[in-house]
Amino acid sequence: MYTVNLIATFISTILVLFTAFFVLFKNRTIKSQAWNFFFIYNFIAAGVPGSIFLTYYMYDSPDLIIYSKLSQIFTLFFSASVLNLSLTYPAKKKKVPLYIPFLVIVPALVLSGLIFFTDLSMKSVRFEDWKPIREAGILYPIYGAISFLYFVISWIIFLINYIKTKVEAYRLQIRYVVLGTSVFITLTYIGSIFMPLAYNNYTFYAIAPSSVSLVSTITLFYSVIAYNIMDIRTAIHKTAMYFVLSTTVFIPIFLIIYSTEYFKDIVHFPAGIIAGSSVIAFVLFVYLFQPGIDRAFKRKIADIEYLTNRYIQKASRLKTLDELIEASSLELYQGLGLTRAIFFIYDEDSRGFKKSFDTSQSADENMIIDRHFPLIIWFARNQEILSLNRVYMDDQSFKPIRDEVSNFFNKYDISSILPLYYENRIYGMLCLGYEISYP
Repeated sequence: MYTVNLIATFISTILVLFTAFFVLFKNRTIKSQAWNFFFIYNFIAAGVPGSIFLTYYMYDSPDLIIYSKLSQIFTLFFSASVLNLSLTYPAKKKKVPLYIPFLVIVPALVLSGLIFFTDLSMKSVRFEDWKPIREAGILYPIYGAISFLYFVISWIIFLINYIKTKVEAYRLQIRYVVLGTSVFITLTYIGSIFMPLAYNNYTFYAIAPSSVSLVSTITLFYSVIAYNIMDIRTAIHKTAMYFVLSTTVFIPIFLIIYSTEYFKDIVHFPAGIIAGSSVIAFVLFVYLFQPGIDRAFKRKIADIEYLTNRYIQKASRLKTLDELIEASSLELYQGLGLTRAIFFIYDEDSRGFKKSFDTSQSADENMIIDRHFPLIIWFARNQEILSLNRVYMDDQSFKPIRDEVSNFFNKYDISSILPLYYENRIYGMLCLGYEISYP
C-alpha cells in the first residue's frame, strides 16, 4: 500500500499542476477573474497530494513532521480556494472586490501559522511497517472542522448560484461538475481527516485526496476549459467517458507494483525507481490509449453521410432559392431532431436580414435584423459556426455584446447559428434549435 500511495500522489500532483498552468495559459487572453481563481484552486490542489507524496517519500527524514504539516496547510487553503471559486463563478459583470477573497483566507492563514510553528495540531509523525503513525494535537479537530466548514459554505453558494443563474450552460456545469465532485471532496475529508482523527486509520489518507484532485480538477478542466465551445451536455458525457476509460490506465501501474512486490526477495527496487517507472507507464499508456476514446464512444451522432446524400437528391430537383433554403432547413431540422430551424436572409430593399423560413409559427414574420446588429458584425469578422455556450464562455469576443447576442438566441430558442456567405460577405443565417430530448 505504501508504493500505491507514493505513486498515486506523485501522478496526481503532476496532472493537477499541468491543469493549473494550462488554465493560466488560457486566461492570458480571456483575463477572467473566475479563471484566475480557478488557477489558484488548481495550483493549491496540487499541493495536497504533493505534500503527502513528500511525507511518504521522505519517510525516514528528520523533517517528516514538516511535510505532514504542509499537507494540513494545503488542505486548509484548498478548502478556502473552493469557497473563493464559488464567489467568483459564474463570471459576473462586476468583479468581486479582492478584499472579500482575502478575508476568506484569513482564518486559513491564522490556523496555518499555528499548525506550522507549533505542535498544537501535530506532535509527531513516524512510519511503522510502511504506515504513517501520527500523534495529533488539540488543534487537529479544529483544523478538520474549519476545512470542512469552508467546503460546506462553498457548496451552499454554488447551490444558490445554480438556482439564481438563468444561463443554462452555467447551470449544467454547476449541476454535473461542481456539485458532482462534491461527493468526492466529501469522501476526501472523511478518508484523510476524520478517519485518522477518530479511528487512527490511514488507509485512505493518501488515496482520497489524490483521487479527488484528479476527478474534480480534470473534470472541471475538460468541461469548463477544453470544451467551452462545445455543447456542454456533450462535454459532460465525454468527461465521464474519459474518467471511466482512463481508470484502465492504472493496469500497467498495478502490474509494476505487483511484480516488484513478488520479486522483492530476488531484486530490490528503490521506491523512487518504482514511482518513476509507473509514471512513465502511465504517460505512455495514456498517449497510446486515449486517441481511441472518441472513436469508441460517441454520443448519438447523426448519420451525416445519409443526411447529405438525401439533401443532394432533393436539392437537385429544386429551382428557386426559397425552395433550396426550405429544403436545407427542413433536412437539418428533421434529420438532427431539432426543436426549431429558422433562416434569415439579406434583403436588399430593407438592407437588413429578414426571416425567410421558420419551422415554428411566430408573430414576427416581418421583423428585420439590422445589418449593424452586433451579431451580424461578429459574423462579418468571424466566418464560423456560433453556439450559445460560446457566447457565454468567450469573454474575449462577446463580453461587450453578450446581452444583445444572447437575447437573440433566447428570443428564438436556438442553440447555434450557421452563417452563409456570398462574395465574402454574410448573406444569410441558418439558426438551429436544441436537440429534442426523449425520455
